[in-house]
Formats: sequence, structure tokens, C-alpha cells
Amino acid sequence: MESYEEFCVQSLDRLRAEGKTGRTVPRPASSLEKDSVLCFHGRPVLAPLLSEAQRGEMSAYRDRARQLEVELRARQRCRLLARVQGILEQAQVSTKLALGHQPHTALCC
Repeated sequence: MESYEEFCVQSLDRLRAEGKTGRTVPRPASSLEKDSVLCFHGRPVLAPLLSEAQRGEMSAYRDRARQLEVELRARQRCRLLARVQGILEQAQVSTKLALGHQPHTALCC
């Protein structure tokens, strides 16, 4: 993979050649597969830092990270629901106990 400095020198040479001839100078075949995603006026700005294999690997890592994030949120949601359910059950038990231990008195007007 070419360094950033090499890419800049090659791009500058190509632009100078285009300026002298007034027409577009074709790029070498090796650089055609290394197009930058960032373009300015249709020209690549930066050389890509990752090869195709590395891009695929990074994509797989991103997909795995998304999957783990979804699983983490699901576990957190389950823990929260279990905690809320426990609190509700506790409140129901204490309410039943409180109502069960009160003497039954008739309401007077």
C-alpha cells in the first residue's frame, strides 16, 4: 500500500501533466483499485488506508459490535423488567398483608 506522501506526489504529477496537456491523464491500473472515498471535484483526495480484505474484516467487526449492542440492551431490558416485576410483587404482598391485619371496622357517617 502506498504511503500518503507517495499518493500526494503521484496525484500532483498527474495534475501537472493534465495542466500541461489540457486533457485528463489516465491513472495507472494499480491506483484505479485504490480510489479514495473522499473526492474533491471528482478527484480522490486521500489514499485509502485499508485494503479490501481489511475493509471486509472491519465491516465484520462493526456488524459483530452492533449485534453485541443489541444483545446487551436486551439483557439490560430483561434485568429491568425483572426488577420492576419484583417490586410490584413486593408491593402486592405488603398491600395484602396490610389489608389482612387491619381489623374490619364499619364506617360511620
